Amino acid sequence: MNCAEYKELLAAYIEGLLDETEKRSVAQHLRDCAVCRAELKQTSNLCSRLVNNGKNLAQTNLEDVVLERIIREQNLRLKAASKIGASLNIWRTIMKSPITKLAAAAAITIAVLIGVHYLGGSIDGASLAWADVLEQISSFRPYNCTCTVEDEGAPARSYCLMRFSLTKRREIYSDGHIVVFDLAVPRMLTLIPEKKHAVERMLDGQPTTDPDLLRMVSSIQNRPSGEGGIQEIGVQKIEGRVAKGFRSLSKFNDITVWADVETKLPVHVEIIHVGKGRKITMSEFKFDADFDESLFSTTAPEGYTVDRPHKDGLTELQKFMRSTTEEDLVEGLRAVAVFLDGQFPPEIELRKLQTTLREYIKQHNLSESEVKERLTPVSEKWTKAHWYTMLLRGEMDVRNFHYADERVQLGDANTPVMWWWPKDSETYRVIYGDLSVRDVVPENLPK
Repeated sequence: MNCAEYKELLAAYIEGLLDETEKRSVAQHLRDCAVCRAELKQTSNLCSRLVNNGKNLAQTNLEDVVLERIIREQNLRLKAASKIGASLNIWRTIMKSPITKLAAAAAITIAVLIGVHYLGGSIDGASLAWADVLEQISSFRPYNCTCTVEDEGAPARSYCLMRFSLTKRREIYSDGHIVVFDLAVPRMLTLIPEKKHAVERMLDGQPTTDPDLLRMVSSIQNRPSGEGGIQEIGVQKIEGRVAKGFRSLSKFNDITVWADVETKLPVHVEIIHVGKGRKITMSEFKFDADFDESLFSTTAPEGYTVDRPHKDGLTELQKFMRSTTEEDLVEGLRAVAVFLDGQFPPEIELRKLQTTLREYIKQHNLSESEVKERLTPVSEKWTKAHWYTMLLRGEMDVRNFHYADERVQLGDANTPVMWWWPKDSETYRVIYGDLSVRDVVPENLPK
């Protein structure tokens, strides 16, 4: 069991209502866990205070009402937490102990007197309304979360989103690169910490306000009633919290928000762009984050080499990318295949290719000098090949770019290793295993 499960047993442990196996297990855990020992002390003190406060309030009819309420609310909590069948039986714990009965009666009575729903309230989500959630997000509050973007036919990509304001945000990606936006300027900064390289760019013509995803969520309040409005879709436990779901579907997007029933803040958000094959998920929220504003500067940190757009609007990186050719792609494929003993890699995406090369080096126990001697020319040639593939799939806007699904041997003149359909062309460009390049009509492509 974990600490949360042991904490549920503490009241029964205090009252001596556990069986011997449970008792020994809790005692052993308490010897090893300072946090739970502190919880035990707090629980004991609370019971004592409640007993003292409730001695004059524990009338028979009040006990019955209180016990019924406790059982009902605890069952709701257990269902939400998917813990039905836990070893602690609520009836046994309450009904066997007059001290616990007295404490429970006092707890409910005191809660009612001070206007706090101690055991009830919105824990089951019944009283949480969309207006409550909207109130929490209608005014901006700094937050960070994990964003996952899924486009149809492409692998999901996740990044950590840090929102300092409606115009300033920082995105941290799994490969280490960072993008910072300040749309009030408007400027953006791309950082590659591993290489100490930065690209600073003005965003001329871009809007000065950012379509923050939470602003998009709040906008569903204003949708016409004909678009379905906002539907409540139930209560469940998400990221360790009891959350209530709200969904709104329009012809443009399908938005689902799960909100913590206690804080009324979003816990999990899904935005599906209808007809575009895109889904954005926001999770692991932390609101009212205390950010260092310097993290949102769009000026490169000291020690970085900086690319800035030239008069033609291109950075040095863009100029380099546009200087690459189809021949660079062929030579890059050749260099990689030769390094891998005549076999093309299963993937050409840069990070996956790096993994393939590392695995080869490990399997063949290459020395540092061998790696340097053999890998350096591969890296130089594949850098150009990589940027040409980026050019193909980006600025050149080719259709149906493919890399062979199965591994291809270097020298195989009959098996394509890569093919794409250039814009405004009636034929595909196809690179075969012998690294010849041919124009091929669509009906002659590999099936």
